[in-house]
Amino acid sequence: AGDGSEWRFAWTLGGGLKVALPNPRVGLRVDARWMVTPVPSGDYATWCDAWGCYAAGGRTWLHQGQASGGLTFAF
Repeated sequence: AGDGSEWRFAWTLGGGLKVALPNPRVGLRVDARWMVTPVPSGDYATWCDAWGCYAAGGRTWLHQGQASGGLTFAF
């Protein structure tokens, strides 16, 4: 884009659990998410072989996470 922004591939892995307590109208809820985005590391490698010369940009991985929990009430 012309505004200096870039698109990057990323993925998210997550899961959660909801558990009923002895009182059927009250429960516990927990969930967690892990998000990963590859970003350029600024390192570059070059190599040559019989078919030509190549260059590749290095990458590092940006890890982010989120966790939450709470009580649930049924009315």
